[in-house]
Amino acid sequence: MLNWREKSAIKRNKPRQWILKNTEIIDIAYTQPDSQAQLIADIGLYPKFVEYNAAEIFDLYKEAQELDSEQLPTFAKLTARQGEVFASARQQLQKRCEELNIPNALVINTADLKSLIAADKNLSDIEMWQLIN
Repeated sequence: MLNWREKSAIKRNKPRQWILKNTEIIDIAYTQPDSQAQLIADIGLYPKFVEYNAAEIFDLYKEAQELDSEQLPTFAKLTARQGEVFASARQQLQKRCEELNIPNALVINTADLKSLIAADKNLSDIEMWQLIN
């Protein structure tokens, strides 16, 4: 569902959270609504959004239920050193964004920063970071 939201956001040129909030994705995963009415009443999605996207949402979490455990994504845990690098990068990001009065997420969100550090990369590998420095 996260990949679908990301692709939809890019296609529509909108922030991910405008497409579907993280809390809504979590609510859908936990409650597993099976009707458009439930998406509206239980999850709180807008009726027009549901009208256009319900079928895809239902298909996505049904596909996810059928995945074998080996097909699930793996998440690398940061080493102690990477944890230090992550903390330092996060401080750098916070400081620079405060100076420019912009939200950190405009440059990179926390999860993506963690993935970047896990891949042994750093802030200078991010195009937006290069633009603001």
